[in-house]
Amino acid sequence: MSIKNSTGQEAFKLGVADAQRVLEGYHKAIDADKLLEAAKQRLVDKLETRVEGIRTLEEKKTKTELFKSEAERADLEQQIRLEQEVYVRERNAGEEALFAKQRELMVPILKEIEELIIKTGEAEGYDLILNKTAVLYVNEKHDLTDKVIELINAGPELELAPE
Repeated sequence: MSIKNSTGQEAFKLGVADAQRVLEGYHKAIDADKLLEAAKQRLVDKLETRVEGIRTLEEKKTKTELFKSEAERADLEQQIRLEQEVYVRERNAGEEALFAKQRELMVPILKEIEELIIKTGEAEGYDLILNKTAVLYVNEKHDLTDKVIELINAGPELELAPE
């Protein structure tokens, strides 16, 4: 978008880009997301094994409680509590590890997107580029999102030329 001053010269050039859509279309972000999803699934599988073990102990307790002494029942209840504590520790540690890995992978990717949008703005003479998700309305001709996705996936070998 260009706003002309009273002499007819362009005074202000505005563009928008949907940073979330750029992130979703960036091959590095897609690869990072796949890696995180695989790690999350491994955690879910590991935790499900723990849950199965706890269920087995609880079933054993239910089936044998009439035939066990008080000490044996207390021992089985203690085993169940310990397994539940291990489950909680593993779940918390796994979630923390996933969050840390997500931060490690995504912070540089978000920085790359931001830097490319800035480079695009500078190279093409934009005075202001807004994040489209914060804009209520924009004429699509001012949307730079597809261009930014193309540029970021092309890598550093694609040079920006001033318009």
